[in-house]
Amino acid sequence: MCSSDLNLGQWQVLTYEQALPSWTGMGIPSIVASYRLEYDPARAGTMARELSACSHFYWSSPEQYRIAEKWLPGNARHACGPGKTAAALRGHGVDDLMVFPSRQVWQKWLA
Repeated sequence: MCSSDLNLGQWQVLTYEQALPSWTGMGIPSIVASYRLEYDPARAGTMARELSACSHFYWSSPEQYRIAEKWLPGNARHACGPGKTAAALRGHGVDDLMVFPSRQVWQKWLA
């Protein structure tokens, strides 16, 4: 199947505000920001402790990774869905990325 078979002219994308520019020029007429990712500096210490105690991470967006990157342990295992997030994470230097069809499949893999 190629993109012309998908009839993108009838799609509507729900995404986060910071991702709006990444959808430009894709032939999708309706792109809606339904939420915004925000970093709370007041929680930095808590985030650092929580993230450094984990070993496996599933990223729903490259912005999540960028916010958390400085606190991730060296042995972190990274995963995400196929598509734009995977491409962005690889472009950001995440070489050991594991791609799953969904977060639920990743969670089953972890179990």
